Amino acid sequence: DNVLDVGCGFGRMTYGLVKYLDVSARYEGFDIIPDLITWAQQEISTRFPNFQFRQAPVFNSFYNPTGHLKPTEFVFPYQDDSFEFVLLTSVFTHMSGDAVRHYISEIRRVLKPGGRGLITCFLLNSESVTLIDSGKSTLDFSYPHGDGKVVDRGNPDYAVGFDDHLFKDWLEMRGLAVADTLYGSWCGRGDYVSYQDILIVQG
Repeated sequence: DNVLDVGCGFGRMTYGLVKYLDVSARYEGFDIIPDLITWAQQEISTRFPNFQFRQAPVFNSFYNPTGHLKPTEFVFPYQDDSFEFVLLTSVFTHMSGDAVRHYISEIRRVLKPGGRGLITCFLLNSESVTLIDSGKSTLDFSYPHGDGKVVDRGNPDYAVGFDDHLFKDWLEMRGLAVADTLYGSWCGRGDYVSYQDILIVQG
């Protein structure tokens, strides 16, 4: 598969892929933090030429306050139907609803028909809200902000949670079917797969 890693950082997810993907496969990653991309280019791309990284100068109040591009206007620098698999780990947890919807549209554009995706997020539902209200959550999404809720009103991009059904509606409306939901431990639940909630989607 050709893989797109949105918000790749310094290549955290790449570690498990460099010996898994065939040399004929293409991996592309982009991130908004320049230093992380520079490291990945120097330490990963030089060893694995089919793994490429680029920096996207997108504004984020927490991670890239000097970015000059609005996240709602950023066009992924890839052609339509370029990838069989797209992953986003801890990206939509730091974005406003309008930016999330735009990114979902871009994901659908670059994903080949039948392609798959993995998305992590913070989903607010009856279980997670109850755990937040009881003080068991590591994150307190108490402040409404746009389409979601945030932990820090002064820096909303620090952590953003969205209503479970609303978030899935955004995906479905843009042509990404939710194949599975794996809820995380962030809110204090005892049965979990990872820290953040995970959505498996298919185009």
